[in-house]
Amino acid sequence: MSGISKNGAPIYALAICGISIPFVVVISTGNLQELASVFNLGTLLTFAFINLSLLKLRKTLPNVERGFRVPFYPITPVIGIISCVILASFLSPKAFIYGSIWIIFGLIIYYLTKRKQEKGKYI
Repeated sequence: MSGISKNGAPIYALAICGISIPFVVVISTGNLQELASVFNLGTLLTFAFINLSLLKLRKTLPNVERGFRVPFYPITPVIGIISCVILASFLSPKAFIYGSIWIIFGLIIYYLTKRKQEKGKYI
């Protein structure tokens, strides 16, 4: 059984999101302002890590052919990281608490699945 539909959609990921998102809204008692803060934090962290990875990859793999050019490199990614940090500072403190819990939860799942995959390779 494949995890991708004929149209290229990730079936299992969509099903998990479709089932879990309503539970998140119910657990948060419908406080959409707090939910928006948490999801904004996630988006800002994503953009910050994208900019950090751009800096790291350009430094560690300078001769790799790039599919696109970043204008005014390295100023652009540095400004991106700084702007993400500044914007995140305006979010509620609860967003950082909930975001930290989600990150820890995600890391636990990541390491559990990684361990499971490594066991399967050596059998």
